[in-house]
Amino acid sequence: MTLETWPAGVNDEFLLDSVSEEEPDAVERTQVDEGPELTRLKDAKPPRRISGDILMVSSEYEIFRAWFVNNIARGAVRFSWHLPGEDTLYPVLMMPPKRRSMNTVDGGPLWRVSLTVDFYVDEA
Repeated sequence: MTLETWPAGVNDEFLLDSVSEEEPDAVERTQVDEGPELTRLKDAKPPRRISGDILMVSSEYEIFRAWFVNNIARGAVRFSWHLPGEDTLYPVLMMPPKRRSMNTVDGGPLWRVSLTVDFYVDEA
């Protein structure tokens, strides 16, 4: 099965000072009536969760919005993308953008879009 790709003509590079990685929770916890909770590793390897901001001009932002809604069903469909600073493509799921803000730079609008993406690096 061929995965969807990032929309052509839209900036796909995170601002380096905005990138963060959240350590995934890989432990199942079960409360018991007495004693400490039971713990075990989850069966599947968790994805790498990367968050960061991408700058887009208005035309890119409109393409991105349409792609997010129509091509990846608001984050329900996996697509192929690269980790920040890498070229290797991985299957990913994207959460809805957390924040979008517009600034004016050199007389034109510039969108700063905050994204969170789960990279399934063990499935590449």
